[in-house]
Amino acid sequence: IHNVLPHESRWPDVDLEIRRDIVSRADRIHIMSPRTTELCAPHFDLPADKLLLLPHPSYRGAYPSTMTTSQARTSLGIAPSVNVFLTFGRIRPYKGTSELLEAFVRLSEREPGRHLLLIAGQPSNDDEIKDVISRAALRPDVLLVDRQIPDHEVQVFFRAADAGVYPYRLSLNSGAVALGLTFGLPAVLPTTSGEAG
Repeated sequence: IHNVLPHESRWPDVDLEIRRDIVSRADRIHIMSPRTTELCAPHFDLPADKLLLLPHPSYRGAYPSTMTTSQARTSLGIAPSVNVFLTFGRIRPYKGTSELLEAFVRLSEREPGRHLLLIAGQPSNDDEIKDVISRAALRPDVLLVDRQIPDHEVQVFFRAADAGVYPYRLSLNSGAVALGLTFGLPAVLPTTSGEAG
């Protein structure tokens, strides 16, 4: 079980029914978070005797990892003195990018010049995301790299950051969180995440 429901499900009732049916037929159910049962409980039950807990795998060795923080920040034009918060991967509504930008603006107003938000990834065509991209592009304290990030560049963003932020509206497990942890980057998560703890 990677997520309780598919991201941005168009038919949540159908998706829930499919999950309930799979759970009833399965011999084993692979979960990656100890909180899976708790977070799925409002939607469907997971029999304890079917569960197999194996955490999200690491990405260690999957991407180059040779840069220092200084080199990464220099390549992106980021000052060494600022705190850099990174959100990485496809920019979609369910990832809470709009809420993240609003929270970051409030933080920047309280502590001007101390923080930078680094947004890296290919944006979707949703109106909400178009609005986020427009607002972010106007801010000098936001560095927006709105494109697909090739494998050889992944390390640049994770090495440049002080923390990864993953304010997903509904999330059980995240490949982006696992990727950040692979680079030793602390994760800021909502309490509703399967990885929060």
